[in-house]
Amino acid sequence: MSGTVVTAANGITTVVSYVIDALQLRPLITGGVNATQVPLTDDPCGLYVRRDRKNRHRQVNVFDHNGIKCYTIERWTQFSPIWRLLEFPSRREIATINASLGKRSVDFHNKRGLQHRVLKHRLGKLGRRFYLTDGALYGWSRTGKYLEKIINPGGGDEEVHERIAKARLMRQFRFDYELLYDPNKIDREIALATGFVSMVTEWGMGAKIETRGPTLMRKSFNQPPPPIIQHELVDTEATGEVPQQLQDDDCVCDNAPPQQQDMSLPQSVENRVFLIVEKPDGTRTAPLEITQGTDNYSNPLLQLTDAPEPEYIRVPVNEDADADAHAHAA
Repeated sequence: MSGTVVTAANGITTVVSYVIDALQLRPLITGGVNATQVPLTDDPCGLYVRRDRKNRHRQVNVFDHNGIKCYTIERWTQFSPIWRLLEFPSRREIATINASLGKRSVDFHNKRGLQHRVLKHRLGKLGRRFYLTDGALYGWSRTGKYLEKIINPGGGDEEVHERIAKARLMRQFRFDYELLYDPNKIDREIALATGFVSMVTEWGMGAKIETRGPTLMRKSFNQPPPPIIQHELVDTEATGEVPQQLQDDDCVCDNAPPQQQDMSLPQSVENRVFLIVEKPDGTRTAPLEITQGTDNYSNPLLQLTDAPEPEYIRVPVNEDADADAHAHAA
């Protein structure tokens, strides 16, 4: 019953948010505080939260910025307000989320020193507030959908709101959210679990969407790590120059695809077999390389390629090659 009421309340919130944006009343009711704002990093990670197509009312899928499913959020029935955050594909339970009408909380199961956290409701810019193990106050804002770390709350001009995550509705009237977070400031599972409560209870899906598609991630998350020379990272973007050590033919320092090696030429002496015969007088013959070939009947042969007149040693297919080689030597 509680889950049904929450779903109905979320629908009403969707209608109200749509009317507010349509009448351009949001700037009048936003309000704000005199706190100093620290912007979100310009190099965030991303998660994408959207309902499962086949099981829309009981399962939500979470993808990373590469489109790989990493979590699922599930509940037993469409009327239950209790959700489970599960790791995918191991299905290890990360947290239990209570998004009921009265009490909203998150129980973490694998965070040291962090278990039960109540998301308390406050009037004003910040909606749901909670504390983490560092003792600082955190809160998701109603309008901007930012997760902010609040330093010196109630300090007026000395109050600092540091933005460490942000949620964005990607499609109007669709449960499709993008969640950006600073991996150096907040654990992504904490941001996901606490943000999901606001997604299903406070924000709604009626906000006007100005842009479509995911936020462009910086290429630092999509490219391999920079080259290392003498145990030191090489930053080729800061100077625009390529170190002399990287200007040889064996290194690729641009975005061009690597050149394929010519397999017709000898590459190395590794995994090559040579035959050296010691004569009775103590002298040794020049090394002869042994390679594998076939005769006219497709039988496998061992060929001495460097001999003046190549000799062939027949290798039986269904018999022990070592025994045959000893017999040939005898």
